[in-house]
Amino acid sequence: MICKKNFRELFRNEFIGNSCCIVGAGPSLNETNPKFFHSMPCFAVNSAILKMEWEKDGDYERFWVSNDALCLRWSYWDRVVSSKCNIVVRDSWLKHEDIIPKRSNFFTARKSNTELDDIDEGLCYCSSVPTCIDMAIKFKFSVIYLFGIDHNESNHGYFWSSWDKSRKPMQVVDYSRERKFLTQPVALVEPRNQRSIVWNENKKCFDALSIYANSKNVKIYNMNPKSSISSFEFYSHA
Repeated sequence: MICKKNFRELFRNEFIGNSCCIVGAGPSLNETNPKFFHSMPCFAVNSAILKMEWEKDGDYERFWVSNDALCLRWSYWDRVVSSKCNIVVRDSWLKHEDIIPKRSNFFTARKSNTELDDIDEGLCYCSSVPTCIDMAIKFKFSVIYLFGIDHNESNHGYFWSSWDKSRKPMQVVDYSRERKFLTQPVALVEPRNQRSIVWNENKKCFDALSIYANSKNVKIYNMNPKSSISSFEFYSHA
């Protein structure tokens, strides 16, 4: 039986008032200088682990976060396990405890993705990026930089969608026992109507998180000026 550790155990006083970055998996990530991911505490979402160089050094300021157990069906899960980072997943992952590292930390879902307060000990759950933002606020970071948060209908792939086939992550045939991979990488493309539903829910949650962050004097900057997410201030170098 895996020991269920709460994500709050990862809180450090040194985080208070500091900056952090949250890295999604949008195509704009390929236009980002990776030095940002190593210059401050970093939250990597799902396949964004492929952009991290976390095989060495400690895991103090590194967090891989997901509420989607389908990550276990992708080859990048092995990268998560081998990386020196803190693993934070939703407690629904406990049913896969036989393949989840014992160092994993768990969170429960909030009662609502739009009515946010400090009484609720859970985290936003509509998707993993809102989960990260909620956690970063609760960790008392004062500035949060968002990378790879695109939500653009004209380019709905991932940052690795344009990669050569030999580099793309692959889907796993049987992830519960023996990890066998498909012979060809497969990019998941959600049906347009399903994607719209998910993105609409995310938008509502982002708006709520913006209000929640403002109440805590937390600044959130979207580092992609072409992102369709306008809930947060777009970063300006001026």
